[in-house]
Amino acid sequence: MRKNRRSTSLNLSNSRWLAYAAAGAASALAGAGAAEAEIHYSGLVNFPFPGTDPLSSAYLPLNGAANLFFQHFNLGSKSGAARIEVLGPNGRAGDSIGGLVGNFVQYGGFYVSNLAARVNLSGLRFGAYCRYTSTGSGSHLRCFGGTIGYSDRPNGKFRHAGEGFIGFTFDSGNGPQYGWARIRTKGAPDYRFVLIDYAWADPGESIQTGQRHSSDPMVAVPDRGSLGLLALGGAGVIEWRKRRAPVAGDN
Repeated sequence: MRKNRRSTSLNLSNSRWLAYAAAGAASALAGAGAAEAEIHYSGLVNFPFPGTDPLSSAYLPLNGAANLFFQHFNLGSKSGAARIEVLGPNGRAGDSIGGLVGNFVQYGGFYVSNLAARVNLSGLRFGAYCRYTSTGSGSHLRCFGGTIGYSDRPNGKFRHAGEGFIGFTFDSGNGPQYGWARIRTKGAPDYRFVLIDYAWADPGESIQTGQRHSSDPMVAVPDRGSLGLLALGGAGVIEWRKRRAPVAGDN
């Protein structure tokens, strides 16, 4: 029996919204004045995916041309699944435009890696789970990002409770950009998790997992870089959606 659709949105207080917006505007102005690439940090998000709904989803804005997309599926019997994609500004699940650090598993899909802190992302390999789907206009290649974990299957890299980083990349036309998202998971078999925070860099800017600012000593800032992109509010314009949708098949 199909369950009813459910939807909700996250309402931020005016003071919190203004804090996000002010931080984003300050970051953009600083980047414009220095004409250097920047790293954009979301601030603490701490949004839970508790596994109490059939499906919960979250869209998190990056630079206006891309979004992080998280999902958690409650599969029943204390089991669940979690996944991540990089979507375009008007993208939907299955229209991934970016890659993730992870590994392909034959007949299992693409599982994202559980990265430690201080890992330089630009030197890693990225991928996604893609497949051809048939429609009335022919066959089309669709990409579904990667799986964080799926029930008791052994391929997930977040099977044990704890924190870890997920590395991602995307290209909105100015060159590849790299970023990270940090989650805290309960592990298998339900894969309930909390999205703690995330960050991404402009084209030409190096970034390590956990790095929040270009001035952090974790990584050297390159001598040349592109103009800092506008980071209006980071997590301040998150749209949280909970809705029914089919599992993408990357399990």
